[in-house]
Amino acid sequence: MRDATTTRGTAPPHPAVVALATDWSADLDAVATRVFDHLASRIPRIREDRQLADLTLASCLSNVEAIVTMLRYGIPASAAEAPVGGVEHARAMAQRGAEVDETLHFYRVGIAALLEDWSAGLRERIGDRDELVAVLGESTAFCLGYIDVVSSKMSAAHLTERELQRRRDAGLREELVRALLHAEAVDVVAAERALGHPLGGPQLALLCTTEHDVALLERAAVAIARAFDAGRPLVVEEEARRVAVWIAPQPSSARRWRRLERELAARCPGVRVAAGGVGVGPDGFRESHREARRAARIAAMRVPPTPLTRYEDCALVDLLSQDVEAAAAFVRRELGGLAGGDPRTSELRRTLLEVVRPRGGIAVAARTMDVHRNTVVHRIGRAEALRGAPIDVRAAELHAALLLDALLPR
Repeated sequence: MRDATTTRGTAPPHPAVVALATDWSADLDAVATRVFDHLASRIPRIREDRQLADLTLASCLSNVEAIVTMLRYGIPASAAEAPVGGVEHARAMAQRGAEVDETLHFYRVGIAALLEDWSAGLRERIGDRDELVAVLGESTAFCLGYIDVVSSKMSAAHLTERELQRRRDAGLREELVRALLHAEAVDVVAAERALGHPLGGPQLALLCTTEHDVALLERAAVAIARAFDAGRPLVVEEEARRVAVWIAPQPSSARRWRRLERELAARCPGVRVAAGGVGVGPDGFRESHREARRAARIAAMRVPPTPLTRYEDCALVDLLSQDVEAAAAFVRRELGGLAGGDPRTSELRRTLLEVVRPRGGIAVAARTMDVHRNTVVHRIGRAEALRGAPIDVRAAELHAALLLDALLPR
């Protein structure tokens, strides 16, 4: 009866290899424990985590048994399978947030310890130096090949578990955020821990939307946190190309908003951001998000859409435009002939808005529109004629109609 090496078409293992592997097979626990002790002396995480230590020992036993068996019967490294203990160890590392390379570090350190013991065993059994060098080279090549094959399988197990963990974490975050937004009873301390976001202090919610690369949404969230000197942002996907972002901001200021606008323009082209106001605590978490959604509605109505829309800048328009048909009728009634869609009439409306808005006026309009003061006066006269009334008649209604006009479709 031929052995496994012969059936595979390769040379049979050296007698010293068979003898050493046979000896080790009789006490695999001792061999695995020596490898484990070597790992524990060099990797602090093992000493700090009892469950991980147990899984590491199980992984050592699985891998040692596989290596010894394959060496004993001349099974090539390419035939290696993922040991059950190794898979569970990789999953445990992923669950603890470890990167793939940290998991594979266990294998690099472990195989070094195993080869050291294996080499010592071969030196006791092979007296001829050249023969020893040759057998050591073959054994080393096998072990490195085994680690290469198994590392690839462990990487796959690790990444699969990381993705499952990511989905579980995302699902938990989404459920907690949904509960907070619906004012349901939530354990705030537990929610803060799960979300990685403080709920007791100031809350600023923003919605980031793009029609292009969704990776830009994550970049926008980082830009938001950076602009407000906040910690890690809480990011939750709301739609295919929209995420909700919450931060615990430092005090808001015009400088911070300008910084955010610059960051968005430079790093996140095509991303539109709608921001609520700053609130406090779980109520502020919810209210700021509600305002951000309303700001996003207004931003979507503008042509072209603006990169950054703050609710405090569009709250009035939001309230006035809840009933779009009624708002359109109001605009037509207040503006009369000034509601025309031709470019010249549109220019008159833009000029008039700069005049009647708070802190506006003829001088402001001239500066904003980059025209002479007399040009503004002339445009006011033409606008009044088209409207059929002076600008100081129903001035509040005129201002509201001009604000709404820029949003409503024609």
